[in-house]
Amino acid sequence: MKKIICSLLLVILYTGAALAQTATINFNIKNAGSCNCTLSPQNDLSRYGKGRIPLPLDKNGQASYGLKITKPRSFNFYCERSKSDQWLSYSFFLSPGDQLTFNADMLARDYQITVTGKGSNNNQSIYSNSSRFDFEKFYGDTVPNRIISAILKEEAHHKTELEKYITRNKPTKEFIAAKKLNLTYWAASAYFSFKENNKFQIRQPYKRNSDKWQSVQDSLFNAQPFDNPNALSSRNYTLLIAEFLNRKKEALWTEQYENKDAFYKEWYGGDQLKGEEEYMADKSNALREKIINKYFKGKTAEHLYAHLIVDAIDNSDPKNLLDIYSRFKDQYPGSEYDAELKTIVNAVKKRQEQGLNDRMVFADSTAKQLNAFDDLLKLAKNKTVLVDLWGTWCSPCRQEIEKNSAELKKHFKGKGLEYFYVANYDASNTKAWKELISYFNLEGTHILASQALTKSVMNAVKGKGFPTYFLIKKDGSYELSKAGYPMERVKLIQQLEEALK
Repeated sequence: MKKIICSLLLVILYTGAALAQTATINFNIKNAGSCNCTLSPQNDLSRYGKGRIPLPLDKNGQASYGLKITKPRSFNFYCERSKSDQWLSYSFFLSPGDQLTFNADMLARDYQITVTGKGSNNNQSIYSNSSRFDFEKFYGDTVPNRIISAILKEEAHHKTELEKYITRNKPTKEFIAAKKLNLTYWAASAYFSFKENNKFQIRQPYKRNSDKWQSVQDSLFNAQPFDNPNALSSRNYTLLIAEFLNRKKEALWTEQYENKDAFYKEWYGGDQLKGEEEYMADKSNALREKIINKYFKGKTAEHLYAHLIVDAIDNSDPKNLLDIYSRFKDQYPGSEYDAELKTIVNAVKKRQEQGLNDRMVFADSTAKQLNAFDDLLKLAKNKTVLVDLWGTWCSPCRQEIEKNSAELKKHFKGKGLEYFYVANYDASNTKAWKELISYFNLEGTHILASQALTKSVMNAVKGKGFPTYFLIKKDGSYELSKAGYPMERVKLIQQLEEALK
């Protein structure tokens, strides 16, 4: 009898534990129309939200979703009404066992949001009466006085609003700890992001006053641990360290140009010749790995390794990812990020193994016949050609190729359109150039442009940067792409179809 009772208790306990791992949200969106709604983890590694969960609404604007979670976690809900400028975003703090009902009206002022049910004390709006902080009015400031004053004032406002929320709603201790931790890093994240964007607008005045901008940054960074594995659940903290990783990389680009000796001594062991070869081969992924290992360790470094790999794929930049992933695996066996990263890296490996084929034709741009724009026109004689002016170093170029190249070729298969890929400022990147041609499966004519050819072509077509696309017609006339950037592929297709006529 005792055995039966014990068995029943175990079943009950197991069932309760299993249910406790699920947090459910019932959505009721009035006047939804044809809304596109998603739910995503707040610290999704991908900038482009590849971890988003689609939430299709039924004809009554309703949907229900259960999330398997083992501990409290933040999620973002986003809903956009198609063919209008109406969109709604909301932040949830979900705990295992929560049973929430979320009501909103897409046509009402402030959307008339209500959240009820178990866990609703953690899921009311905190800053409903506060406007979004406006950074725009401070851009162009040559000293940090106004922006830091405004940020600290906003931080104090956030603290007051949070205390009011705690008094009013009696949230859980986990909610309070998470929100306070996130707020701890708000000022540092906001200031650093503003400073790094603003310095490119003011340039020389920033250099003159860089010590003042840096002093404010140091005071904010020193106010709390910069390498803080306990803050990886904080959105503001993960945004801060991810942006630091990229901005430090950019700062090192400048240092390499302005102070080579110090740069190669600190980052490449002092061997400038070998260091320069390694640096030029990969100024992004490999350099960011060095930054991670210099400034971070443990769980924080593990998180940033995962961020680096996902971000590299988001930027269509597979250089050294297989080696970086191998080192990640050695340092962090059994990592929580490995399931996602393994899928990413296996896909990269498969694409890199494609190799070059005989439909990838390499023209010798160092020869005299390809030193000027007219020489390029001669190469295209009696052909209709789409010319892509790109570079292995150019993130927008790689992203546009990733997004559009295969689709364009699929659309124009068998229609007589040819493709010229002109790589610019890549004379020292021959290995990376051919690797990316293979990776993107770029069948067509490839030209590694000399500086003379780049200058001549850009002047002729009036290109303003990279990527630049233009068309060459059979009669030798040419015109810039009308698709703009980011490319509106439908517009380019229409323009190419006209050219083929």
